[in-house]
Amino acid sequence: MENKKFCFIICTDNPVFLEECVHYLQHLAVPKGYDMDLLTVKDAVSMALGYQEAMEQSDAKYKIYMHQDVFILNRNFLADLLAVFEDDPEIGMIGMVGYEKMSGDGIMWHQKRIEDCALPPAGMSMRRWWTDFCWQHNTIFRGMRRFSQGLIFMTPSSVWSS
Repeated sequence: MENKKFCFIICTDNPVFLEECVHYLQHLAVPKGYDMDLLTVKDAVSMALGYQEAMEQSDAKYKIYMHQDVFILNRNFLADLLAVFEDDPEIGMIGMVGYEKMSGDGIMWHQKRIEDCALPPAGMSMRRWWTDFCWQHNTIFRGMRRFSQGLIFMTPSSVWSS
């Protein structure tokens, strides 16, 4: 495992969204001494299987799983992410939207969400929502007792297996 490496893992079925997503990734500031990779999985049978496939190909310690239509505006995203994981080694995952427990039927929106950052409050722009609220109030998962929805979530290691 490469301890000073980030890997963005994206399942994609739309080249236009992917191109825009990658545009934002290419403008991120990579912390000194760290490397950044990008793995894309095209037309995966499911997001979970696509993420699994790419996770097994990556030697990066820090993996960022994200939808093709997520655009990271914070240029210091990687340094901010690194600081969170280094400050508390108990953190197993950070995500935008999470759940205390999986719903009985496995459908994410049938369960009460934690810190829903998917939509801004009325009157607030999406850009301000992302920069002023979502990063400071992210859903942080200590250990693996909670679940994160897949818009974007980050781990300091490989967290699941087939």
